[in-house]
Amino acid sequence: MTVPVAGAVAVAVAVAVVALGIYVAWRALAGDEKQALIRTVAIVFAATGGTSFRNADLTDANFTEATLKSTDFRTANLTRTCFRNTEKLDRARVGKSILADTRIRELLVTGNGYKKSYVGANLQGANLTGVNLNEANLKQANLNEATLYLANVEFANLTETQALATDFTAASFTGACLEAWNIDGNTKLDRVDCRFVYLLEYPKPGTDDRERRPSSGEFASGEFTKLFDEVLNTIDLIFRNGIDWKAFVAAFKKVQVENEGTELTIQSIENKGDGVIVVKVNVPPDTNKEDIHRSFTQSYELMAARLEDKDKQITFLEGIVTQLSAKPVTIEVKATAENKIGSDNIDQSRKVEISGGTVNATGAGSLSLGDIDGTTANTIQNLPDSADRPS
Repeated sequence: MTVPVAGAVAVAVAVAVVALGIYVAWRALAGDEKQALIRTVAIVFAATGGTSFRNADLTDANFTEATLKSTDFRTANLTRTCFRNTEKLDRARVGKSILADTRIRELLVTGNGYKKSYVGANLQGANLTGVNLNEANLKQANLNEATLYLANVEFANLTETQALATDFTAASFTGACLEAWNIDGNTKLDRVDCRFVYLLEYPKPGTDDRERRPSSGEFASGEFTKLFDEVLNTIDLIFRNGIDWKAFVAAFKKVQVENEGTELTIQSIENKGDGVIVVKVNVPPDTNKEDIHRSFTQSYELMAARLEDKDKQITFLEGIVTQLSAKPVTIEVKATAENKIGSDNIDQSRKVEISGGTVNATGAGSLSLGDIDGTTANTIQNLPDSADRPS
């Protein structure tokens, strides 16, 4: 009886191990992060002898509906490469490309990103032609050089999204949030379909104001593109606690000198309320706006700090004068003059004493302000001899 029981136990254990292995493999291939190492090893073995595009330039290549199991895409250029409706892309070797992110891989294959989160995602160079990103969260995502031709980004959150050289031709933008998104002269906004957008992710405190554009009504045909063409040629200088105008003028002149040959002019000054002021500066196309913005900000902060220190010094000196004027003053004046025989020299001495904050002035030209919660001493230059003074 012992042998059959032992055999049964061995079989049961073997079945359990196989079942566990199958489950782990299934979870690994399903993208379970806990099984990432097993998945990687499995794909490496499976890809042996498969099609290799390693280091290949696959810019604008089209793999629509292709089966890509065991394909090697490591270090390939996947700029605008189309993977729509492909099969088993999750079994390919993708290295550190954008395909390594399960969210991105699924978006590229299905084209459906409705209400999904891509916060901080790397979509650089992705082919997102016609994808549905309605109400998707793309905050701080990298869309540089991607194509969203005919894409739906209505009511999507594009706050702080990088969109340099991104193609949004004929995309739908109605209701999208575009707060602090970053576009440049190579960003394509031709034929965009848009009724209105928001420039703030969250409403201003105590209001429901998200800086809707236009403020009322809807964009006429082409107005959305025109609005952001103007944005491309301006730099926004934002001051959250008012403006120190002396520091502003000094900093602006400094930046103009540093960028000689680049025409910088102030387009408008807007009071947004709560101490927030926005100064828009016109710049020529293709200007490095980031460098100019950084240079101005640093100069302004330095100038403002210097002026603040100067104001503190003036306030300090005014305080000393106020304290002196509040003390009783007694003045004693002694003057002597002695003419020496056979000499034209005149020796004059003058002495002024002030009690209660003592002031001593002698012919040597020394002025001393006595103890006022400490000692303050000022020295002035010698008075000129009477012979040197203008008559």
